[in-house]
Amino acid sequence: MGRQQSRLILFTGLGFLGIGIDVYLGHMASGADRPFMWIPLFFLPCAVVISLAAGLRPTKFLRGFFCLICLLAIMIGLSGFSFHSLRLWQNFHGIIQWQVLTRLMFYPPLLAPLAISGLGILGLLIEHPPSDMEGQGKCGNS
Repeated sequence: MGRQQSRLILFTGLGFLGIGIDVYLGHMASGADRPFMWIPLFFLPCAVVISLAAGLRPTKFLRGFFCLICLLAIMIGLSGFSFHSLRLWQNFHGIIQWQVLTRLMFYPPLLAPLAISGLGILGLLIEHPPSDMEGQGKCGNS
């Protein structure tokens, strides 16, 4: 793995860190009253540690684990999007309301969980650039 890939993996780790801080602040402000709200709070610090480790010491094992973290990030982001959509839909009673902007400001941010998925996709693209994807089936190949 080249130096550029290592730097991009470190950048991905910093992205997980930034999103983790944002998720922590948002979920703690709302009370984290549902069990699934704790999933990103536990996952994102793990993603930061693995990403930084894979960027600083790019061994085959850590690169494979980084790919697993990226796949999990995609799934967690998509499930978070569905939870946020459901919560917003339950409290949304029509398309034309004067409270639409208020509801969008004080209810779960609809697109925010997709940032986690986006970082997962970025990590997989870093590990397997599109030109390398032909004939490569495993994460962590040298």
